[in-house]
Amino acid sequence: MAALTDRQVAPEFSVVIPTYDRPRLVERCLHGLAETLSPGGGFEVIVIDDGSPEPLDPIAERFASQLDLRIYRQRNRGPAAARNLGVRVARGRWVAFLDDDCIPEPEWLRGFAMALDDGLYAGAGGLMVSRPDDSTFSIASNLLVAYLCDYFDNVDHAQFFPTANLVVEREAFLALGGFDESFRLAAAEDRDLCDRWSEHGLAIRVAVDAVVHHSPKLSLGSFVRQHFNYGRGACHLHEARRRRGVAAPRVEPLRFYSGLLLSPLRFHTERSPLVMVPLMLITQIANAAGYYAERAGALGRRRSPPSPATDSSVSLPRPVRAEREAPTSAPPSPPHRPRPESGPTTADARVG
Repeated sequence: MAALTDRQVAPEFSVVIPTYDRPRLVERCLHGLAETLSPGGGFEVIVIDDGSPEPLDPIAERFASQLDLRIYRQRNRGPAAARNLGVRVARGRWVAFLDDDCIPEPEWLRGFAMALDDGLYAGAGGLMVSRPDDSTFSIASNLLVAYLCDYFDNVDHAQFFPTANLVVEREAFLALGGFDESFRLAAAEDRDLCDRWSEHGLAIRVAVDAVVHHSPKLSLGSFVRQHFNYGRGACHLHEARRRRGVAAPRVEPLRFYSGLLLSPLRFHTERSPLVMVPLMLITQIANAAGYYAERAGALGRRRSPPSPATDSSVSLPRPVRAEREAPTSAPPSPPHRPRPESGPTTADARVG
């Protein structure tokens, strides 16, 4: 069971959960966190409500005796901005990003603590698994993540982890400038962060004992729309790389794509490969369609006259139960040290 942290002492971990209009999923996620075994130094939980129609105050009240919980509410600005706010108000050395459709296993944070104990890494990514009763489309999305991580990452050096299950050192995150808030969709903002993390010499490792059950509620329509948006995010990511002067990603060899399509034969799932293989193909078609649709739209916007500048500043909202106000400014960004780009086109979008 989670133990309440002494609120006069900063916890070791701050769990940040962005959400929009999914109170039942938030409550399910918090139930899981209430059962999480506390790592040394304890943990706090910060939920960022990204402008949902109804506030989450009743949920905060239900978990007040079980978790060191704060809920902040901001106008709708997307998950990147929501996570940045969560990091600004966090008190822990390590920030654990968790999605509202995830349920952590009891040893989740202890798994991260063990992976980061040697002091060699500024971040770590955990594993995402499905439950037998998840929808076929949810299982397919998690299978895609498993394939990409298996293809590109090894235990001591990882190129990418989705923010559904990722821990970063807070000070390093702030020095890097956090998430790029121009990524308004839940698509590729995490890949962009991982790119910049690597470019500045910061390392991420795999935390094999940090496991969450990732159970997005997907139908066929929302599954296709999800991967279409991932393609849109990939286009935005390529533009962000171009602005930084980073080389465009190389196209992966044919074995990458054949391996992806046939991954249901290699990775055990609760569904037949006869169902999963076509879904893997659909992810790639939808991804490509989203990418080229966004690219066509971007070209049209470039030809249009520029819009008047708007003030993008945002005041720090008051939490449902605040311990203290956190500073809104971040330390200066570290010096830029670009490295050759090697990320795949398929993995450029958020896939969690």
